[in-house]
Amino acid sequence: MTEEEIQKFKEGVRLQNLGKALYQLNLINGQKYDIETKIKEANKFYQTLDKSTKQEPKILDLMFQITGMKIMIATKEKPVIIEKQIKTEVKTDNIVIQKEIEIDTEEIELPKTDQYQNDYLEEKYIEAESNYPKSYLSIKDVEVITKENTKVKSFLKTGRERAMSNTLFVIQLISATEAIFSTYRDITSNFFTSFYRSLSDFDFAFEVIGLSSLSSTHVKTIQKGFLIKNGEVWEVKQKAKIKFQ
Repeated sequence: MTEEEIQKFKEGVRLQNLGKALYQLNLINGQKYDIETKIKEANKFYQTLDKSTKQEPKILDLMFQITGMKIMIATKEKPVIIEKQIKTEVKTDNIVIQKEIEIDTEEIELPKTDQYQNDYLEEKYIEAESNYPKSYLSIKDVEVITKENTKVKSFLKTGRERAMSNTLFVIQLISATEAIFSTYRDITSNFFTSFYRSLSDFDFAFEVIGLSSLSSTHVKTIQKGFLIKNGEVWEVKQKAKIKFQ
């Protein structure tokens, strides 16, 4: 690899780590935890980050928003968390808070603030386009698990590397195990009709906003969805919001 390619690779890794860290902290911030629990979870996760990510201004700002504490980065020592003095005009010495490192990220819900979530996913989508491949799915690319003839759970398959005449959805990887998905902008009229008539089969992945009818000619993704890799398929963690027009 050339020096330029190495630097580009390192920058890609840095952006990927930053994106994951921001995403995780916003997950914690979006939970219906009490303030003490949020602070504890945020501090636990922060301690697991690598040195460069810990010093990212976006990370520091988000930690301050969640915990109300300002993180001071020492040059040759570990970062220390300095408690912010709240609701008092009396100046006191800074207090160093020490926490043990633990983390538990099982089944953490996505943030409840739709606008932030939408902006974040849009940012990650654009950022990932130059670093990760897209895949294109058709109406057949749905993996359905059934039990006693009853649908238990549905997943999205990997899809193809190029768009085809029957393409309905687009998956944009943002890491090896995470992806953002949306409807394909140029759905052909016949497959658009098929998708519309089969909406009930896709309620696990899409939430329809507003009213729709057969007079609709195209569908717009209002908010992209979020996927997690589950073996050879993708599990929907956040539905995409779509609107027929």
